[in-house]
Amino acid sequence: MSKKYVKTLLIGLAQKLEQVANETADPETQEELHNISEALIDEAFRIQEDTQ
Repeated sequence: MSKKYVKTLLIGLAQKLEQVANETADPETQEELHNISEALIDEAFRIQEDTQ
């Protein structure tokens, strides 16, 4: 699997998690989903830096 594909996949998952977080009523769950989303985006950019 190419790193570009993995980066795209991670960003897509992060966006979906943000959407779910926005639809979730529980503030603790929202925060957890937001943190996971941020971690996925950080990893996607780390992968991007590794490929340059």
